Amino acid sequence: MEVDHIETFLAIVQLGGFTQAGTRVHRSQPAISRRLRMLEAELGAPLVERIRGVVRLTDVGRAFLPHARAMLAAHHDALEAVRAEVSGGGREVTLAAVGTVLDARLCTRLKEFRATHPEVRLRVKTASSEQVSQLVRQGDATLGVRYFADASADVTARPLGAERMVVIAAAEHPRLAKTSASLEQLAAETWLGFPTSKAYKEAFGRLLRMRLNRAGLERVEIMEVDSTQAQKHLVEAGFGLALLPHSAVAPELTSGTLKIVRAPRIATRIPVTLIMRKHAFLSPAARALSELVNAGAPT
Repeated sequence: MEVDHIETFLAIVQLGGFTQAGTRVHRSQPAISRRLRMLEAELGAPLVERIRGVVRLTDVGRAFLPHARAMLAAHHDALEAVRAEVSGGGREVTLAAVGTVLDARLCTRLKEFRATHPEVRLRVKTASSEQVSQLVRQGDATLGVRYFADASADVTARPLGAERMVVIAAAEHPRLAKTSASLEQLAAETWLGFPTSKAYKEAFGRLLRMRLNRAGLERVEIMEVDSTQAQKHLVEAGFGLALLPHSAVAPELTSGTLKIVRAPRIATRIPVTLIMRKHAFLSPAARALSELVNAGAPT
């Protein structure tokens, strides 16, 4: 079974199409289709089907998917193990992280790693929490830093700390002149939150609803917005309030376009977790990076 055939299949699944997969693996669409057909011929069953232009996994494809990820990850491990043996430490380490976790503290640790390991190429990929886990599971990232825990059986997780979730409002909000608000004032506001229907943001969508419900604000209006940046812009424009990671709104708090509204029954903390693939090979450089990431985690 060819590694590039498996890589092609995974790219099609992750990106949702043949054209996008071709861009990822630097192949033409006919070449992508040919590699998929060869893999399906070897397995004796179709892995994907196109329904109204949308690529979907067949039952066989769904059964094969976790094994394909494991095979590609094992291939990456084998290469890394050989490189580490030859070079004495490993030549490349990839960290996948949620963008807002890459604050000044963690970036300082990454700078330290580059200074102490000049022979190692450190690559950083930003993604959503679910995408971070996926990159780690399939071997495209050595380590991952994400929000919330990952219950997958094929990864190990290390708690790093917690991120403050704060209620934010426009700096010139007409009804919230002070930094604190009563439940009555909060109930009168529209809230901006992530859709629960989007898998990779589902935890954040549920979190807002859970915090509002616990505060007795079950009936408030929630405007679903599937982007942190868009939520911030809409709050700045006076469309309502949002519950977001403090690190995500730090620039706006500094510039004065947003302010934190004191709402203890809604504000909370969410866990930040370091993940790696279970039984994965970790070069000395990767182990050193994991310790530095641990030291640079939010508290």
